[in-house]
Amino acid sequence: MILSKCNLSVGGYVQQRRLGMRHSLFILTFVLMYVVLRGLVGEVSLWWRAVIAVLVLLIGLWGTHRRFEKCDYSFKSVRKIRLLDGLVLLVVIGVVEGLATSTLVLSDHYVSGSHGGEGGDGEGEVRDEWLWDEDFEREIPKQSDHKPKSHPEVLVKAVDEGTASWIQNARVYLSGFSFDTFENDSWKSSSRFEKVWQAEGPIQLSEQRSTQGFTQYRHEVSLNKNGNGQDVAFAIQGVQRMDVEQLRQVADGVFLLPESDQVRYRYTASSVPLNYQALAMRVGEIEVGSPGEKYLQLPEKVRELQGPLLVGLVGEVGLYQKLEGVKQLLQSRCKYSLKVDNTEGLGSMENFLFGDRVGYCEHFASASALMARQLGIPSRVVYGYAGGTLYSYADTVVFRSRDAHAWAEVYLDGYGWTMFDTTPSAEIETEVAAASESLPSLDTPYQEGMKGERRGAPWGIIALVICGLGGLVVVVNVWKSSTEKSILSGGKREVEMAHYLQAFYQACRVKGVHRVESSTMREIVEQLERMEKAPDWLDELVEYYHGVEYREQSPDRQEERRLQKLVQGWE
Repeated sequence: MILSKCNLSVGGYVQQRRLGMRHSLFILTFVLMYVVLRGLVGEVSLWWRAVIAVLVLLIGLWGTHRRFEKCDYSFKSVRKIRLLDGLVLLVVIGVVEGLATSTLVLSDHYVSGSHGGEGGDGEGEVRDEWLWDEDFEREIPKQSDHKPKSHPEVLVKAVDEGTASWIQNARVYLSGFSFDTFENDSWKSSSRFEKVWQAEGPIQLSEQRSTQGFTQYRHEVSLNKNGNGQDVAFAIQGVQRMDVEQLRQVADGVFLLPESDQVRYRYTASSVPLNYQALAMRVGEIEVGSPGEKYLQLPEKVRELQGPLLVGLVGEVGLYQKLEGVKQLLQSRCKYSLKVDNTEGLGSMENFLFGDRVGYCEHFASASALMARQLGIPSRVVYGYAGGTLYSYADTVVFRSRDAHAWAEVYLDGYGWTMFDTTPSAEIETEVAAASESLPSLDTPYQEGMKGERRGAPWGIIALVICGLGGLVVVVNVWKSSTEKSILSGGKREVEMAHYLQAFYQACRVKGVHRVESSTMREIVEQLERMEKAPDWLDELVEYYHGVEYREQSPDRQEERRLQKLVQGWE
């Protein structure tokens, strides 16, 4: 491969440097295209990544046979780039992608996978998601690069008209389990026990909260069996009762569904969802309740760490103002990101508040719960889902893996546990599915999808378009190179003589050179030198001519246009 025409004038002659570049640029183009599509350069939606990747492909392949104007470089190759080169690169990228996705691990403490039902008989897929470890503990990783999947995991369907109307306009929070104790960047339950809730009718959950004047929303929950004994009883936040035969409580805030031979659970529940903002707007003053001292527990190291941030919120400030202050502090100080580098190796919360200051919902939830405790407000962290995709025609909200969420709850006098979510709202918005989009099934195979890619990404279509476009550009490039190649015989091209050469021969006739068409280039040069009419650029023209004629150098249209202008000026 040759990089021609980096011109260095020495004694009136032009020296041309030749470096291998054309195929390097070709390979680099496909590598950059893959990096963009894979989402390794930032959190950009899939469709924008596809557009950028196509532009990278076009610019890169165009550059393999054009020159860069600024540096006056022209890329040439000993062997022309062929369609097979592009196909080989695409196969290599496909193999790399296959290896990467087959070994994907979401985090050290949360691994998501699946195995299908027997024979694909519609019984669904059994999930295998570890929500806590064997010590009943969930650690916040110091570093992470989460890539949530788009598989539908929980379906919530309105049972009555009131609930159907509510889910059309509200952001639905689906609670799963909660932890009350924070130690060493981990959340866990302070006590574990075994309590079975059983009744002939719906199970009433004993929580001291006033629901008078608030609407109860009845909903049906459908989810696949987890498969590892962590089958959490999900329900809309503020659950009052559940229509199940049995519930097994294994810790405060952790209720499990009964063991079953079925791979899918389906039950109804009634909830009165409350959040501190709507509650304060409705009832006015809100006060702190007393659920127990463990909900105020706070390690001394955490107290010292976050103390300076909360100076303005300590004292006579009202409860609502304190909660609003914490929310504004976190959202202005910290940035939402599923990727946490933590290059300094700090503790998870220290890095979130003082290091990189980036994190996802679990960081925001933990920080808000811990800050609330420092301000004397009982709190806990809840794990579940939020946002989801609303299928209006079916009165159903579908929660996928990517909709998994964590938030804090604070305990208010007379109302019990109330939502206190400080994660930026833009990260948990509810998507509304198109009327033509069919309601997904829990049997749908697992698919990868980044947060924000609310629907299954059509990777096959995008790959087909890009491969087709890339192949077309390569074919056109090869065809143009073959048709433009200078094959001279007796001073003439077999197909068509280059314009610069036609102009040169014409100018030589004007200058008095005889028998131009029947003379070799060397004989023409000798005649011009004897007549002392050789121009300064003659060596450049001869060198380019010999490169195309004898060294299989690909023609360069731009170079030929430049030479033609020089010839016309000389003439």
